[in-house]
Formats: sequence, structure tokens, C-alpha cells
Amino acid sequence: MEINRFRILTVVLAACVLAAFGVDCSGEMNGRQQSLAGVKLMTVHVNCSKAATDVGLDQESIRKSITAQLEDAGIKVVRPQIWSTLPGRCRLRASVKVYRPPHLDVLIYDLKVEFVQAVTLARLPDTKIDATTWDRTWFAHGTEKRLAEYVPHNLKVMTALFIRDHRLANPRDEETLDSKEVGVNPHASANSGAAVVASKTSDVFHKPDCRWSQNISADNLIQYKSRNEAIKAGKRPCKWCKP
Repeated sequence: MEINRFRILTVVLAACVLAAFGVDCSGEMNGRQQSLAGVKLMTVHVNCSKAATDVGLDQESIRKSITAQLEDAGIKVVRPQIWSTLPGRCRLRASVKVYRPPHLDVLIYDLKVEFVQAVTLARLPDTKIDATTWDRTWFAHGTEKRLAEYVPHNLKVMTALFIRDHRLANPRDEETLDSKEVGVNPHASANSGAAVVASKTSDVFHKPDCRWSQNISADNLIQYKSRNEAIKAGKRPCKWCKP
């Protein structure tokens, strides 16, 4: 039994490392980015397994969080019910599955974020099907009490990767983004003397060069001259960059 336990945890930890570093074993990242070119509207859909909802993970709360993150980055999201009427039937789907292995005191969770759209078959140009053209997965573990923290955080990281690739495929006129610039706040040059920045739609503030501040759209960007000024405005410090 101890051997099985060790093997399971080893596999889980290895998967965590791969996911955390964003390893893309397919070698098709350029194609994935290109598949997002011209995407201007999308819907967001979330599906949680029964085991996931049993530990307190809520589909609608997760959907709203992902939607807010996309909108904060300037990506327009419409209500899920009209996905079939959108150009390309574009939708971002997130799935959350939770497993409770016997003889283990931790839960294993499997996250997937995928972008689905209508595509044309090369061999049958008149045939269109819905296909996944971008996806990320995250496989890890945690105690039942910590899953409510781990899962939303990791989904946020995966959504940030989608935003990055969407921006690379759809560079803005006022920005020039390439793979070397990803991770640098595109508004940093506009932060004249700003010590920290935040979004109008979030209660968190960041350092100007934080990986999360790059997702703040110009319309929502708030600049603060000091950390205390941001706290007085009701914001709390980012746990990632720790401003």
C-alpha cells in the first residue's frame, strides 16, 4: 500500500511541475496562437463534477471569475446562452474534476481550459465542425480544505495563459507583444511614478511589472503613488508579486 501511495503522489507531483511551467509537449503553440486570430467575441462555460461541487466549488462563481478576468484584459464575453449565434461559435470552456483516491488523505483534481470554435475540414471544405483549437490542463492534489483556494488560483493562471496567446494572435495597435515581452505589463510606460497598480474590477493591487497586472486593460487601470494609498482605497496586496 505504501508503494502505491508513493507512486500516485509521484505522478501527481510530476504533473504539477509540468503544468506549473506550462510545458507544451505538442510543439504546436504557434498554431494554437494563430487559431485565436480574429476572435472578438466568446462565451464562457464551466462544468464541475459532482465531487467538485461536493467540496464547495461552484460552477457559476468560477464562470464569473473567468469572465471578469477576460473582460479585464479587454476580451469581450457575452452570455453563455447565445454561443451558437456567435461568429465561429467561439467559447472558452473550463472543466473541474475531483477524485478521492482510497487510502489517501488528499484529493486529486483535474483542470482543463479549452477554446472551442467552428472549423472547416481541409478535405471537405463545405463541412464545419466544432473543435478544440487551444487547451491547457492542470493535474494536482490538495486537502479538501485547500481545494477552494487551489482550484480558482490555478484556473486563473490557465486563463492568463489563454489571454497571453490571444494577445499574441491579436496585437493591439498601441502595443507590440512578442514572446519576450509576455509577462511585462504593457501599460508600464504609462505608469508615470505609480508605485502599484490595480483594476477597477478587482480588489487586488500589484507591482507594475507583476504578471497579473499585464491583464489589466487601459480602461480599467488604476495607478497609486504608494502601497498605503491602495490599501486606503480598499485594495489588498497581490499574493504573487507581494507589493
